[in-house]
Amino acid sequence: MVNRQVGPGFYVQQQEVVRSRHRCRQDNTKIEVTVEQGMHSGQSIKFPYMSEQSPGQIPGAVIFKLKQAQHRQFRREGDDLHFTMIVGLKAALLGFSSSFKHLDAREVHFRVTGVTKPMHIVQLRGQGMPRPNFPSEF
Repeated sequence: MVNRQVGPGFYVQQQEVVRSRHRCRQDNTKIEVTVEQGMHSGQSIKFPYMSEQSPGQIPGAVIFKLKQAQHRQFRREGDDLHFTMIVGLKAALLGFSSSFKHLDAREVHFRVTGVTKPMHIVQLRGQGMPRPNFPSEF
């Protein structure tokens, strides 16, 4: 960094490129990022020593931070998936069977017996988000 006077009492700080006897690699490296099923929004994927090089300094890390996109049918809260459906009066009074298409395109069937009250919640075990590093666990 170099300080230069541009007027009375005014100084500008500028960065100067200095020739070095050290050689730095200039690579155009393609980084492939694998996002596992079930990773949370805000989770980071880190590639150490992949940043730009400078003479006499260790290259930094390249960090990707995940941002979850909204889904038109499901809402995620932790590892749970929430899905809202509208049930007709006859089905709410007598019970019903229904199904929906999960995120991985498989059909999930469920059944509700008896009277369904307003804002009734049905929990389907093992149908939430897969756990990262344990894809067989939900």
